[in-house]
Amino acid sequence: MRPLILTHRLAIDSSMHSYILHRLRLALDRTLSKIGAITVRLSDENGPKGGADKSVQVKLIVPGHEAVIVHERGSDLRSVVDRAIHRAAQTIQRVNAKRQKVVRKIASRKVLANEMLIAADMADEAAVAAAI
Repeated sequence: MRPLILTHRLAIDSSMHSYILHRLRLALDRTLSKIGAITVRLSDENGPKGGADKSVQVKLIVPGHEAVIVHERGSDLRSVVDRAIHRAAQTIQRVNAKRQKVVRKIASRKVLANEMLIAADMADEAAVAAAI
């Protein structure tokens, strides 16, 4: 999957582009197969004035769930990128944990229902055998 990196009023060089891709790979390595699309938006809200105006938005599309969108703002672009990607990774792990918990609960209910059917069949067979 190729993440989409968009900029607004901010020029990034190839090293920053590579850095963002590297951080995404590290943070989302375990959950990358469950993510449909990744969009990273970088912007400089005040232009060249400086200050805490660098903004990063990370959007992860997970099929079957709502999109995970994380916003971060600060003065240093690398640290803002790190925080945004880290928060997005934590959020996606929580989403996947909830999904897995639901799947396990459904599976355990199916096993319980199957065991109850087997027990009922055995009781019916015992009743028939006792009647004979």
